[in-house]
Amino acid sequence: MPYRIRHARPDELDLLAGIEKDAGMVFADVGLKEISDHPPADIAYVRSFLRGGAILIAADEQDKPAGFALVGFIDRAGHLFELSVHRAHARKGLGARLTAACCGFAFAQGARRMTLSTFRDVQWNAPFYAKLGFRILPQDDWTPGLFTLRMREEDGGLPMDRRCFMEKELNEN
Repeated sequence: MPYRIRHARPDELDLLAGIEKDAGMVFADVGLKEISDHPPADIAYVRSFLRGGAILIAADEQDKPAGFALVGFIDRAGHLFELSVHRAHARKGLGARLTAACCGFAFAQGARRMTLSTFRDVQWNAPFYAKLGFRILPQDDWTPGLFTLRMREEDGGLPMDRRCFMEKELNEN
């Protein structure tokens, strides 16, 4: 099935909650039921990426969203805030394609690195991003914005001993 990566249309944003909820279900299998039970992101939060970043969609052959990524900026770096692919469309390379599109978007906006926050021990998190060229960012290299994001994640109840920041240098390729 062919997929196309494109920017989301405002009338599609309500569909993203279902994708996020479905994609989150797999976290229950790795001891993170609180993630699978967590409600999807607030629509106002998602909509904000239309004004301060981008919402990129992996559209199926009917042009319906099968996955999405929220990309914005923290301390002059691109930041991948969320990547979700519906389980019916998983394992088809959509996560890698969406990540690459986010990196391209951030580079075109002047960012020369991309960051993200993820679970270090979940196969489709840090190990997946490492295959795409990301490396774990030591705490000594965190920016003020990453420290702020870390506090937000901790306040949200995420198990911080399992979290890490990752970074990738961006270039024209």
